[in-house]
This record gives sequence, structure tokens and C-alpha cells, in this order.
Amino acid sequence: MCGHATSRPSCSKAGWRTTRRHWWPTSGQTRADRLRGDIVARERTPAGYGLSRRRLLQGGLVAGAFAVSPTLLAACGGGNGSGGSGTSRLTIAVEGDPHSLNEIIDPGTGIRILNNTQDGLLNRSVDYREVVPGISDFPEQPDDVTYRFTIREGITFHNGDPVTAEDVVYTFDRLMTDETASFGALYRDNVASVEAEDDRTVVITTNEPFPIFLSLCSGNHTKIVQREKVEDPGYGVSVWSGTGPYEIVEWARGEQVTLRKAENANSPQGEAQVDEVVFRAMPDPAARLAALRAGQVDAVIQPAYKDIEQFEDSDEFQLTELESADQTLMVFKTSIPPFDQRDVRKAVSLAINRQALVDDFFHGHATVAGDLYPSWHWAHDPSIVAEHDPAGARDLLADAGFDEANPLTFTCMVLQDQLFLDQATAIQAQLREVGVEMEIQPVEYSTLSGMTAGGPEDWLGPVAMFRITPIRGTAYEFSYYQYAAGGPLNRSDFNKPGGHQRPDIQELMEETIAEADWGGERDEAAKPALAELSRMILDDPPQLLLNYWNRVSVLTDEVQGWSSAVFDLIQLAPVSMSD
Repeated sequence: MCGHATSRPSCSKAGWRTTRRHWWPTSGQTRADRLRGDIVARERTPAGYGLSRRRLLQGGLVAGAFAVSPTLLAACGGGNGSGGSGTSRLTIAVEGDPHSLNEIIDPGTGIRILNNTQDGLLNRSVDYREVVPGISDFPEQPDDVTYRFTIREGITFHNGDPVTAEDVVYTFDRLMTDETASFGALYRDNVASVEAEDDRTVVITTNEPFPIFLSLCSGNHTKIVQREKVEDPGYGVSVWSGTGPYEIVEWARGEQVTLRKAENANSPQGEAQVDEVVFRAMPDPAARLAALRAGQVDAVIQPAYKDIEQFEDSDEFQLTELESADQTLMVFKTSIPPFDQRDVRKAVSLAINRQALVDDFFHGHATVAGDLYPSWHWAHDPSIVAEHDPAGARDLLADAGFDEANPLTFTCMVLQDQLFLDQATAIQAQLREVGVEMEIQPVEYSTLSGMTAGGPEDWLGPVAMFRITPIRGTAYEFSYYQYAAGGPLNRSDFNKPGGHQRPDIQELMEETIAEADWGGERDEAAKPALAELSRMILDDPPQLLLNYWNRVSVLTDEVQGWSSAVFDLIQLAPVSMSD
């Protein structure tokens, strides 16, 4: 997938596809003690209004010539207008405020913004499934551990300074040494050296063959930045660095982030077609759609799935949709009894009707997970299916010592998002049918992320439900990243000290992942072992992969050139507004 210098790595085995409807392409207290009283109770959002949508053009793109935007209401920052003097604006309603606008700190939804203001040595395709050239073309690769990148001529930062090899060295050095870097260990453990040969040439050496390295060079962590900007005390809040087609003007926390067309940009993403873009934080899905209908915003990212059908055959609105990498996970803390027992975890898996979750809450805009990979992924094996077997679940529970006289009861921390709470409520009812009682504890995103990253003492219960999005789409991210003892997103303690031990799975994972993500014949050769890994994990699950869901955007008719992408990492340079 990451490929060699002569190829363009691809995460997908197929591009957009069409249906009748769409084109898709710390003190003595633990963290849990301190936060236990701060969890906000579950609330339901009101239903939206009834509308339909019209069919999209081929390729999942909203096509059209690049033009100047209609008026954006200056007083309220709304859509469909200009702010005077012919300024074109695009206003996008998103589900929340960024967690960060500093590229080395987990940005949450902020990655959508930084994806348009920064570039890496390599970039991503418009659907974010493929690696493409960035400020450098694909590197020379004389062996499996050496990468020689040459920076393109004419690439500048937003202040007009040229990008040099020293900027690349600084970017990687900061990523590997700054303690705030969310995934710094991934680079420290695998990158041996980053050296500037001259002003435009950088040589990066890994400790051993690291097939996902080119994919990482195209991701959000490794965006190339300037030392003088980064070392400003306001960096990430009021000061930013980048080379992308847009630059950040202002972050009004809790309200919106404003971008403007970068005057000095020569970004490999292309020239921005809109003068100003506003990302408006609107957590309520119904409020986002109401703002769209009222002309206050031009685009809504990720509407509630129940509302999508309302936009069929509309002459006013459009939909784009893409099969994505977003996962609904139920994670067992295998260091907490009784989820240290395989039979208990497998019983919960057998009791869950995954198809019912997709039908009832995604309304056809998701797929049931079987193996570890989404249906569009090169490593996907459609023969691997997660069983729904309530009778088998009861038998396993009995073998583990649980019955009517001694029922299994546990608390599940659930991401405080309606989609996850609805799924958890359905699972609660399904488990009750086999004699299991699950208490649902809603937890806000940042709090849940912190809790699950901690030890057993930080969890409010032995199980958690949340989302992970392997945005680069490598086999490594879908497997090793989440299930290996050294995986950065292994929240279950699987094969970690104190957690459930399966050294045979760990060994197979290490062997196969070293041979995957190179592209071509090497990936094909790795597929059988990756399929076997999926079967082993499905049989002895440290976590349950329930479904993969699609990414959907709703747009006004004026928006042109918009394409859905993994995690809604929309590339805005091609997007324009018609008159």
C-alpha cells in the first residue's frame, strides 16, 4: 500500500461506486474517580424536517466550473452570499470544535482544517485512500529502509519563505522529541535518522523495513512546518504554519474556524477557488440541517443517518457519499475480570445482531464487519463473517459460570453521541435476551479517550464503545495498531502485561504486518495470513468490530467540486461556489 518510489500506493481495490441513490466512490484519585461525577446524561435530538435530494454526477463529485460564491450573510456568518467587495465564502457546518489545531496533537475534527492548510512530503488523493506526491515527488528508495526525497521547486510557506530540507528535518525532529506529540512513539521507534543532503534533498532512514512509512509521510502528523512559527507561544491557537491552499485566520473556540485563500501558496493541492471558508461548530445534527435549509451554511458534514433519505431527488440539495474506514468498536479491558476470559468475550460477540444495528441505525449507509478490513480494502476477505448465535452465547456463558442465578452484569462506557448510544441501547436489549445485563454510561469524547488510554483503574467499567478511524487505510492500522502488544491504539491490554495473552496471535501479527502494505504482489502474498489473523481475533476477541460506516455530506446546489473522503477529510482547493 505504501509502495516504492516508482508506484503510487493505494489503500483501495475499487474507487467510487454507484447505487440508485448515490455515487460513492495525578493525586490519589484516579481519572475515573475525578470524572465520575462529570458525565453528562444522554439526550435525544429532535427529528429533522422532511426533504429529498437529487442524484449526483459520476465519481461522487459535485461537478462544475470554478466560480465566485454567492453571498454569505456577514452578520451571522451564514452561507449563500458574499461579505461585500465580491468576496466568495463557503460555510461548512461540522459536528464540533477541533480538539487541536496543532498537527502533532490529536486534532479530532481539526484534521479536516489542517488538511487544507498544510502539506506533507507526500499528500493524499481527494478520497484520502491513496498516497500522492506532496511537496516532494515519490522518493528514491535504493533499499527497504532508505528514502531520498527532493522538495519541489517553488514550494513556499504562507509567509513566502521557501520550504527547505532543514524544515523537513525540524518537522520530524519535533515530532520525535516533543512530549506532546500524540503519536511520537510511532516515529521514535521506527525512524533512525532524518538528514538534509542539501537545501532541497532529505534522506530518511528507518531502523528496519517499515512498509507504512510513505503512508505516514502523507498523514496529518508529518505536515511540514517552520521552526519560527512553531516556537511562537501562540502556535496552534493564534499562530499557524503551513503550505496549503488555505491559511487559518481565526479560531473562535466553540464557534468557528475561519480560513482564507493563501496569497503565497504554491501548494501541490492546487489553488483555492473560494476566498474564505468557515467551519462552524454545530453539535446538534438537527440544527445543522436547519441551518442548511435556512441558507446559513452551504454544506453539512455527516448528517444523522436517519435524515439522509429526506434529501432524495431534491432540486435544492446534493449528497456525496463514500464507504469509509470509520469503525464502531466494543472494547473489552481484558485485564479486568471476567473479560479476561475468552468465553465471556466470545459470548457477548455471539449475542449481538450486527446486521440489525446497521439496518436500524445506519439506514443502509454502513456495512457489517466480519474480518478486520472494510469492504473496499485490498486485504478484505468477504468469507469471514461474524456469527449471531444467541444459543451459543448462552452455552459459553454457562461454561464461564454465568446463569440465571449468577448473571453476567457489567458497565459499558459509551461515546456520548446519539449514534453510539442508540447502538448501545440495542445491544443492551440483545444481551438481555441471553441473560446479560449491561449498564450504559455515556462519556464525552475527550474524557472517554483519556480513560480508555489509561489502566484498569481509569475505566468506569470493563467495556467501552467508541469509534476508531484508521484514516490512512493501511493493513497495519486495521490490525497491529489496535491489537498488537505495542499497538498505539491497543486499549484492551490484549497481549500486554496483565491482559489476556495470545502469543500465537502476536507472532502472526508481527510476521504478516512486516510483509503487508508494500503494494502489488507483496500485498497479495500477505492476504492469506491477514485473513487467518482476522479469524483468530474473531474467535478470541479483545474487542468487537461491529460495523464500518459511510461518510456523507449534504450540500446546497451552489457548491461545486466537492468530493467525500475518509473521515470527511475534504480537499477544499477544487471546491467552488456557482452564481
